[in-house]
Amino acid sequence: MIIGNQPVEYVDETSFGVFPTDPTMQWFGLVERFTPTIRTLSQDVRYLRANGEEALESLTVEKTGQEIELAMSIKPNDLTWWASHVLGSASGTDDSLPSISIGHIVDVGGTKHFGKYAGCVVKSATLTFREDDVASLDFTLVGADFSGYSDTDYIGAGSHASPYTSVLKWDDLTSLTLGGEAISDYVREFSIRVDYELKIVKDVDATTSTKIVGLVPTKRDIVVGLTMDFASLDMLSDITSLTKRDLVASVGDKTIGVEEVAFPYFDGDFTPDDLVETTLESLPCKSINIS
Repeated sequence: MIIGNQPVEYVDETSFGVFPTDPTMQWFGLVERFTPTIRTLSQDVRYLRANGEEALESLTVEKTGQEIELAMSIKPNDLTWWASHVLGSASGTDDSLPSISIGHIVDVGGTKHFGKYAGCVVKSATLTFREDDVASLDFTLVGADFSGYSDTDYIGAGSHASPYTSVLKWDDLTSLTLGGEAISDYVREFSIRVDYELKIVKDVDATTSTKIVGLVPTKRDIVVGLTMDFASLDMLSDITSLTKRDLVASVGDKTIGVEEVAFPYFDGDFTPDDLVETTLESLPCKSINIS
């Protein structure tokens, strides 16, 4: 029996799809979930039977490829990993994304098995601050190479990640402005979702298990979410006119600026025993800068 509480760590790659030699592994944050999915692609081939072969058994199944996807949920320590690996740089959104290698250590009956995933690039991620809660970062990566699990430690002369337990919380979100003005309504949840379309580049000479040699972002959607108790109807005019405003959030010692945020709908729920609450979700925004 294998318990789920097993170490997972990462290192930035210098060559796409190549797990670094003697790596200094890094801590993601407090990982709550790690879900690797390895899918073997295949094709059923039915053919005219040979003499003496049963008609319905003239079938072969052949492997045609591999797909790797990894999903994670973490409690982030700060905005560093989100900025550099989800947005593309420490200063905000960029046209390119870095690739990482992920190490996964699984203890089976007292014997450690070391798994390696390489060429991993973020496909989608959601950063969420919820009232009276710890911040969360949920993300999915596409991988290029899986070399299996072995009893040989992948760090060589390197080192495993050093843990830390500090996390971002709701209290670290100290300010939210829209168009340079404080949001007059009472925000209970704030989120930023970033989705990419990744162009998968394959090559016949590739040594990765998927034959992928590059994952190139060709489209990006940034969506801001706000769950609020309404204090006024001021925002309705922005919604009906589809006014674009820059949203600025102060998180700890960092400032997140989201360019051209527009909310397309209002669906307030009026009931006799509660406040008027709604969740707004923006149309795709232009960019994000971090300062």
